[in-house]
Amino acid sequence: MKFVQGSDDLKDDVLTLEINKYNKKGEHTDDDKHTFAKALHETRHDRTSYTKFYAVTHDNALYDPRGTNSNREAYLDLKLKEVSKATFDYYMLYLTSRNSLYMTRAQRSFIDG
Repeated sequence: MKFVQGSDDLKDDVLTLEINKYNKKGEHTDDDKHTFAKALHETRHDRTSYTKFYAVTHDNALYDPRGTNSNREAYLDLKLKEVSKATFDYYMLYLTSRNSLYMTRAQRSFIDG
């Protein structure tokens, strides 16, 4: 049970936690069901901070909300996976601008890991 007790200690160490969620148009949203990207910024009491970025994936590839499976979102197994900042930035540019070049760059960046 040390692991369960240790997780409580980590939660007490967090000073601020900011979560930004984005929908398929790249706009802020509070709806968990329609979240396509998420940025989580955490600051701890020892003044260290970090940001984690997440994007929606399907079959271990970035999900294209305007692609061939866009009309089947309710039936697909979509998951938020942690991605790099570059992948997140390209994915957000794609969601806001609808330029497929950014989706290609996001996919390549996601594969490179």
